[in-house]
Amino acid sequence: MYQIQDDRKGYNYTVQMYDRDLFKSNDLIGEAQINLKQMIDDCSLTKNCIQLNKKYYNDTLKKTQAFKNKNLQFTDDDESRFWVEMNKKDKNNRLSKTGIVKMQIDVVPLEMA
Repeated sequence: MYQIQDDRKGYNYTVQMYDRDLFKSNDLIGEAQINLKQMIDDCSLTKNCIQLNKKYYNDTLKKTQAFKNKNLQFTDDDESRFWVEMNKKDKNNRLSKTGIVKMQIDVVPLEMA
């Protein structure tokens, strides 16, 4: 659980995936960013919990600029969790897909947390 102010400059939530090395430092495998601004704004306005589920994603987030090129993959059996593509820049500064991670995001007003 993270406490977030709704008047901040940046709203990107970054998820990073690392390997685990025993004898040297852990290496970044990939990362993904999800912009939470719309969810935080909606939560602040309605004073209700906002869940990034399939319906909210299709009805609201896909229409925003922040999610224009995002493709969250929901499964039919669980519409509250989604797969996010992890990426990493190569030596030529090009993004390459390095894996996927399953996530669930809920934005909850402080009074309800």
